[in-house]
Amino acid sequence: MSSYFVTGTDTNAGKTIITTALVKLLRSRSMNVVPFKPVQTGGIADTEFSLKNNSIFSDPKEFYSYSFKTACSPHLASELENVQISIEKIVEDFNVLVAKYENVIVEGAGGVMVPLGNGLYILDLIIKLDLPVILVVANKLGAINQALLTIDKLDSVGCAPELLVFNDLGIEEEEILTNNVKAVMAVSGIRSVRIPFMLNLNFDKVVQILGDSFGY
Repeated sequence: MSSYFVTGTDTNAGKTIITTALVKLLRSRSMNVVPFKPVQTGGIADTEFSLKNNSIFSDPKEFYSYSFKTACSPHLASELENVQISIEKIVEDFNVLVAKYENVIVEGAGGVMVPLGNGLYILDLIIKLDLPVILVVANKLGAINQALLTIDKLDSVGCAPELLVFNDLGIEEEEILTNNVKAVMAVSGIRSVRIPFMLNLNFDKVVQILGDSFGY
């Protein structure tokens, strides 16, 4: 299986960068794979970024289920536009993409407990799609707590991450960033990879680092 669900420990953890890089990596391995961001707020910039950087020229509307103007939590954004988010619709859209492209990299919104409305959360979507999970950890002060809590929540519903991606945000000393990875791995035992601060890398380097982690 080469479809995955990419979630994060926080908003702006780097999910879109990792999703886009993963799509590019798998496409370079001759896999027919596309990105899918079921719910996005603040416009469709994330979808456009993923498509552009993978030279996918199809209609962006094919690669998301809901897009809201206001950049806020999906439950609030949907309320402001009087739209109810349906997990069933998202699953239907996902199945259409899988039938057409075979493999899909799904990108969540924020973290696993981001509300979608009506008592539903991103976690419910992860459970419903039942895909291998990649957790993007915002590597900064506080990452240990955020990562372990998220891992514990995912594990409690049988969706433990298969890979942790520690994404440096460039705002902490090296000792802290290195120790974050060490401390989380010591507890979780989950395979991990670290992406150095994005401004010091080009996008192809991110793809290479992910490729090394998958053994490509």
